[in-house]
Amino acid sequence: MQKENRWMSKTILTNRVSSQRKTLIVFIITLALLIQASIGPTPLNAEETNPVDLEIYAETTPSSSIKSGNQFNLKLTVLLKAGEPEDTYTISLQLGPNFKRVTNEVLTTDLTWAGQTAEVDFDLIYDGGPNDSIKVSVKDPDGKLVSEKTVWINVEQSSRQTSDDDDDDDIPVDTTKYVPILNFTNSSVITGYAGERVRVSLRLKNTSTYTAKNIRISPVLEDSPFMLDSTNAVQNISRMRSGEIEEIRYYFRISPDAEQKVYPLKFNFEYYNNYDDHFGGSASPRSDTVYIRVNNDNLAPRLGIVGVNVTSGTDESIPANVLNTELKISNQGTLPAEDIKVTLIGLKDDGFGLYQDSNLKSIPEIPGNGEATVHFALWPSSAIGKGNYGLIAKIDYKDQSGNEYSDEHQFFVPLEKSVSGGSVPKIILHKYSSNPAIVKAGENFTLNLSFLNTSPEKTVNNIKIFFTVPDGGAESSGSVFSPVNSSNTIFIDSIPPKSIYHRTLEFYTIPDANPKTYTLTANFEYEDDSGSQYEATELIGIPVSQQTKLETSEIILPPEVFLGEPVPVSLDFYNTGKAKLNNLMLKLEGDFETQNGSYYVGNFEVGASDYFEAMIIPNSPGLLEGAIRISYEEPSGEQIEISHDFTLNVTEMPMPEFPPGFEPEFEQPSGPSVKTWILAGIGLLLFIIVMVILVKKGVFKKLINRKKGLTLDE
Repeated sequence: MQKENRWMSKTILTNRVSSQRKTLIVFIITLALLIQASIGPTPLNAEETNPVDLEIYAETTPSSSIKSGNQFNLKLTVLLKAGEPEDTYTISLQLGPNFKRVTNEVLTTDLTWAGQTAEVDFDLIYDGGPNDSIKVSVKDPDGKLVSEKTVWINVEQSSRQTSDDDDDDDIPVDTTKYVPILNFTNSSVITGYAGERVRVSLRLKNTSTYTAKNIRISPVLEDSPFMLDSTNAVQNISRMRSGEIEEIRYYFRISPDAEQKVYPLKFNFEYYNNYDDHFGGSASPRSDTVYIRVNNDNLAPRLGIVGVNVTSGTDESIPANVLNTELKISNQGTLPAEDIKVTLIGLKDDGFGLYQDSNLKSIPEIPGNGEATVHFALWPSSAIGKGNYGLIAKIDYKDQSGNEYSDEHQFFVPLEKSVSGGSVPKIILHKYSSNPAIVKAGENFTLNLSFLNTSPEKTVNNIKIFFTVPDGGAESSGSVFSPVNSSNTIFIDSIPPKSIYHRTLEFYTIPDANPKTYTLTANFEYEDDSGSQYEATELIGIPVSQQTKLETSEIILPPEVFLGEPVPVSLDFYNTGKAKLNNLMLKLEGDFETQNGSYYVGNFEVGASDYFEAMIIPNSPGLLEGAIRISYEEPSGEQIEISHDFTLNVTEMPMPEFPPGFEPEFEQPSGPSVKTWILAGIGLLLFIIVMVILVKKGVFKKLINRKKGLTLDE
């Protein structure tokens, strides 16, 4: 009894000590949590804030069906879609019951990255059986699963491989009729921007009842503005059973000068059915098409001469009559022009030649809306006199896509015989430019002029400059330009030797001027210090572009619109401007189905008219918004877009109304009612009772005997 008491006391003491230890441990843990809370949360590392996204692709060699006991190679490609793994990642295989490794093949290995991809391969053996899948997994250095995929191996089993092919157990004579059909299920149009990268995610579905295997998908990029960007051209899928969906992804770079429109992008398919019949290729092409809308706010490069500056040679090593001619070239587009070549045309022995210079100048690049200059040292022939002489600068260049452009621009070079001084002072048009560089019809523009006294000694006085027009008929410059807030004459008191006088004039261009380069003649009358009078002329070239104007009618819509019924939408349009419109196109846009939703007109002449008519099929009731978008190019190359918005109130189809007291009769299901069955049963019962009574009374027997007697008498 005492031993038992001592044992119980010892047990109680032990329990108390254990309880105290537990209390102490809880206290320590609570204290640690409080300290951590006061310090703040542990900051996440860069990898946690930027998770890695991987995608696994598989390919087997050989690609045909693998028979029992055969060895094959499984190649795995891991594509890095997001994140940057800094440490070693591992990839491993989990084999099914019907696969085994070859000899000492290791089923777990490290990934070695080459840019955005890593590739590994394994040698395996298929030993037969129904299982045809292998699980692939990628883990980070901490053993955390990053990506996982089940790979289906194309194996040849002793029995039927799939249960979804609707054929007999025995292989039929003609197996080519078991055709798998693959289609994209994407319903919306993909949108991208010119010069940028676009991601194309596609959902590929096997819409047939037959299995497809060894599937190869490749885009057709000829005659399209798309280029592959960090994506394999051919993507592979080992197998797709009936109804299965696989997602594939491509990245494309859109050409900077791509036209703004919706482009079809075709994908070719090649695959086999379960009987190794091949589909696709040139023999039996298989494909599907997706549509990519390209938005382009860029303007193609467009080079032109916006300024000419001519100075006489002042260097002692250069003859005084050499004219240093500077051409200022402007890029009026938003995209850069590259590999620019400027060639002088019109040089000849009895006109202008070159002094120790070449007629070809190169410019590596002019950015969008940028400018550059080239210089030519011109040598005038002694056979020509004073005046302005026209030369042509041919400008050849390319855009970023390698498309070539070529334009010719005329400019004028003033010539003075006594450029180094002498007894006769000369005034020349030193430099001129217009703002804007290309004048628009119906608008004002400014003409900036610089006049140079070429004499190194004499001052010219009482200078009168007036503008005349060469005889060009009704379409000459005289009927095109008129001065604004000034007269047609400039008066200057004097210009000192080797000095320049600047003057700006404002002109108005008539609205119906034809688009071309017009010529103005500047006539000079002036005196020297001795009162001798002189005259000279200079030519000024002014390019004119015509304004465009496209007018439209109101959009014609029906008063009532019902759900699911086609609705006609029409619009009349007219070219009321003075210039032809290029690449005119009308398109119907909105959240609805359309019929004849776009109309490409092409070149639309001045005074022409046409109409656009399409059908809308509303998909949902309520307020429906849409627009007719019109786009075209002006003669200068500028892209114009006009939008006409409209709204429709879509309602459900109303039920027909019946007059008061009228109730429509609806056809009831055919078949006898319960009452009919009861009456039929009573009638049958009465028939049986009558028959029994007649039999008991011998009525039928008498009738039979009577019938026999009649027969004997006959």
